[in-house]
Amino acid sequence: MLASDQLKRQLRSMFYVTPKELQNGDETDKRAVFIVNDLILDTCEQIIHDIISNSNFKNCVVITSVSQSLHQHLTSTATDVPQSTEPGEGNDFFQEVEAKLVAWMNQEGCHAEVVHIPLSFASVCSSLFLTPAFSEFWPFLTSDVPRLSKTITKSEKKDALTIDDLTLDLLPENRQIIIKKLVSMLSSLCEELEVNEEVYCLGATSRIVATELAGLQSAKARRKAAKQKASLLIVDRTLDLTATTGHHHDSFLDKVFALLPSLPGHKADVALDMSNFFSSHSGSDLKILPPGCLAHPKVASSRELLSTMITSRKQTDALIAVNRQLVETISKAKLPMDASVTKIGRVTADSLNAKLKLFRNNQDVLAKHSAIVQLSTACVQTLSHQQYTHQDDLASKEKLLIQKLGEDANDVVWNHMHNLMTEELNKEKPSLMVEEILLLWCFVVSLTGDQLTWTQAHKEDLKNKMVGLLRRDFKTSDIINELVTSDAQEGLESVTDEIISRLQGLSTSRSSLQELSSILDTGSGTRPASYSPLLQQLINLTFDPNKPELVDLEFKSTGLRDLLKTGFRLFMNVSKPRPSDNPLLILFVIGGVTLSEVKLIKEAVNAKSSKTQVIVGSTQIAKAQNILRLLLAQDHLYPHNETGGRQNNIW
Repeated sequence: MLASDQLKRQLRSMFYVTPKELQNGDETDKRAVFIVNDLILDTCEQIIHDIISNSNFKNCVVITSVSQSLHQHLTSTATDVPQSTEPGEGNDFFQEVEAKLVAWMNQEGCHAEVVHIPLSFASVCSSLFLTPAFSEFWPFLTSDVPRLSKTITKSEKKDALTIDDLTLDLLPENRQIIIKKLVSMLSSLCEELEVNEEVYCLGATSRIVATELAGLQSAKARRKAAKQKASLLIVDRTLDLTATTGHHHDSFLDKVFALLPSLPGHKADVALDMSNFFSSHSGSDLKILPPGCLAHPKVASSRELLSTMITSRKQTDALIAVNRQLVETISKAKLPMDASVTKIGRVTADSLNAKLKLFRNNQDVLAKHSAIVQLSTACVQTLSHQQYTHQDDLASKEKLLIQKLGEDANDVVWNHMHNLMTEELNKEKPSLMVEEILLLWCFVVSLTGDQLTWTQAHKEDLKNKMVGLLRRDFKTSDIINELVTSDAQEGLESVTDEIISRLQGLSTSRSSLQELSSILDTGSGTRPASYSPLLQQLINLTFDPNKPELVDLEFKSTGLRDLLKTGFRLFMNVSKPRPSDNPLLILFVIGGVTLSEVKLIKEAVNAKSSKTQVIVGSTQIAKAQNILRLLLAQDHLYPHNETGGRQNNIW
C-alpha cells in the first residue's frame, strides 16, 4: 500500500483524494495500490499519473470497480460499437493502462496490474445492501422532461415527449454513463451470486436501467453458467417519498441516522463522539479523536445486534437487545458493576450511559469490546440528542395531517399548508425551519399524488409564502445555501418557481400506475385516513397466494426463452412471469430506502409464509435531509457532485 503519512491521514477521514491532498509516496515506498471507483480516464488517470511520476514505485496495482467491458465500450469512439462488449473481446484496455503505469514508473523491473473487483456493495445486514458509489443518483421527474426535450434533435423527438418515452440514448452523456455503471454493478452482483436474473421494473428511470441490464451482451455467458434463477425488481424512489421525508420511524436505527452526523467520507454510517471514554480528551472534536461508527463487519455479535436494531417491532425491543448485550459484555470483561447498574427497568440514555462509564479509561477492555460499546453509544447519543423530541413533534404533526385527509384531500392540503406557512411567517420565534416545511410539502405531495390540483391561485399563494420563508431562513443550512445564492427578490422567486415545478412533477409520479397509483388509504366513517407504503403494497401483491396479474410491473426479457414465453401468453394459457417465481428476489430501490421499509418488507414476506428469500438493495439509506437535497437542490440532468461523470474518485 501507499504508505505516506499524508495518505494515511486521508484514508482515515475520507475516500476522495485530490492531487493537492496527495502528491507522492515516501522515498522508501516501492509498492502502491490504487482503489478506483470510477473509469480510469481523464482526471482519475491524471491523478494516478502524477502520484506515480512523483514517487519511486516499482510495483503498482490498480483495482477498479468498473468492468473492463464497460471501460472498453465507454472509451470507444466508433459509431458502430455495440452497447456492450462480450467477455473476451477488446480485452486490451486494462493492458494499455498497465503499459502506461510501467512507463510512468520509468524504472527497470517494474510491474503493473489492473484488476476489476466489484467493490460497489456495502452489506448492512443479511437482508440489506447499499451501493454508496451511486448515492447521488436520483430518478427523473416529469418536470425534468421539458428541459430534456429541448436538447433532443427534431429527428429524435416525438410530438410530445413524456417521461414514459425516455430511453438511454435520449439522456445526456453523463446520465448515460452513470446508468451504464449501475447496470454493470448490478450485473456484477448477479455474477457474484451466480444467478441468472429475471428483470422487473417499476418507474421510468428503473425501466431504463432494467432495459439496459436485460440487453447486456456481456452478461450472456454468466447467465448461461448460472446455478439458479433470481428475480431482480428495480423501483424508483420517487414513486413514494412519504416514507423518506416523514419523521415517523418504525426502526430505531432510522432515528440514529436521522439525528447523528454522517461519518466523514462515508455514505452509510454515522460518526459517534467517543471522547467520554478518554479523560485526556475533552469536548467532541472529532479531528482530535477518531469517531466511532456502526459498522463492525468482522464482529458477528455486532452484525446480529445491528440487524435486531433494524427489524425490532418496537423501539423498546431494540433498546432492550442493546442493553442485554451490553450487560453480557460487562460480565465477560469482569468489570465492577453494582446492583443499581444491573437493575431491571426501562432502558434509557441514562441507564445505558451508566453501564458505558465502566469502560472509561480502560483501553484494553474498550479495544476488545469496541463494537458493542460503539453501538450502545449510538443509542445514548440518539436518545439524548437535542432534536430528539422535536423529531417526535414533527411525526405527530404528520400523523394528524394524514388523519385529516379523505375524499377532499386537495382542499385539506392547500388549506392546512396555507395556514401553517402563514402562522410561521407571523411568529417572532419560528417553530419550523423552511427545510422542515419543504419536507412536509414533499411528504404530503407524494402522499396525495395527482389528487392535488395545482391551480394558478394555489401556486401564487405558495410562491409568495415560500419566498418569505426562504428570505427568513437564508443562509441557515447547507441545503438552503444550495437552493438560494442570494436573498434578492428575483432570485428567490426563480428558486421558488423551480421548487413548485418539482413538487408538481413529484405529484404525477404515479399517474401511469393502476394498482399502485395510491399510497393514501382515505379511511371511512369509523377509520381515519392512513399511509399505505408503496413497497409494502408491492410485496403484498407479489406474494399474494391468489397470484393476481401485476399490471404495473414490467418484465424485461433477458433471452430468447423469456421472450418466447412472454409472447406465447397471447395464444396459450401461460402465466406472466412473477418476481416470486424464483427462490431469490432482489428488490433494488433507486434513490434510497429507509430501514423502516426494510423492516416492513421482511414482515410482509414473513406474513405470506413465502419460501422466497428477499434481499433489499438501494443506493443509500434514505435520510430526510439528503432526499430533500436530491429532490430540490440537485440538477437531475447535469448534477455537479455525482460520480457518474468523469470525476476523480479514488479511495
